[in-house]
Amino acid sequence: KEHSISTILESHPNILNSFYSNPDGVLAAKGREESVMYNVIEIAENGPIANYIRITGSIEEDLARLIAIQLINAVSYMHSKSIAHLDIKLENILLDSFFNIKLADMGISDIATSKNYKCAYRKGTVNYMAPEIAELKSRAKFDPFKADVYSLGVC
Repeated sequence: KEHSISTILESHPNILNSFYSNPDGVLAAKGREESVMYNVIEIAENGPIANYIRITGSIEEDLARLIAIQLINAVSYMHSKSIAHLDIKLENILLDSFFNIKLADMGISDIATSKNYKCAYRKGTVNYMAPEIAELKSRAKFDPFKADVYSLGVC
């Protein structure tokens, strides 16, 4: 699923590209083999913003502004393609060698099937989750695109 969503979004400069996916991979370790699926993805040399903040202690205002603009553009592009990320967090915002962002981890993203599409299942990381998702009751539904906007504000 992650590779197919990444393929739809591959033309955006602030979304991590997935070049290849193989569901029939084999991991050989310690004399054992295990079936695995793997994706070949673009490199983001400076890693997650969360790590950058841990190492440096902060982000300069000019860089923070650039990151915010690029992140909003990436999420807006996803939404224009009817895709909600549903796990926007500092760990999924990567920095390339020029400190441009690459939004990553489309693993729990959702593709809207109608104009008024609603999700009925809890997804995401609690600390970045919109209240309507965190408090989701059985059979309740929420707007995944509004949930992404909430997560942007938390970041």
